[in-house]
Amino acid sequence: MTRKAVSLKDKLAATAAKRDTAMSTSSDAARETAREIEEATLAPAERGAPRTLPKVTLYAHQDVLKAIRRLAVEDGVQAQEILRAAVRDYLATRGYHFTDLTTGQ
Repeated sequence: MTRKAVSLKDKLAATAAKRDTAMSTSSDAARETAREIEEATLAPAERGAPRTLPKVTLYAHQDVLKAIRRLAVEDGVQAQEILRAAVRDYLATRGYHFTDLTTGQ
């Protein structure tokens, strides 16, 4: 069974129509409709989609940033991967395990 992609606008319109009819029927139906509206308006991360990570600004000397970019090109990776590795290494020296921190353990 394949599911057809439905836009958020269509979901909200459908649940609004249900809400109008549910209000005149029973409180259980109204609660179900309210739950459907809430699910339709949840952010993708709350629906089980991949979570976006927060962003942090790094202030560093211009020559340091150039060196990081140059090393990234030489290594065939993105500069942010070099920075992530540095953060992982530093956390490890302080007794923190990166995977424990990112999984909430």
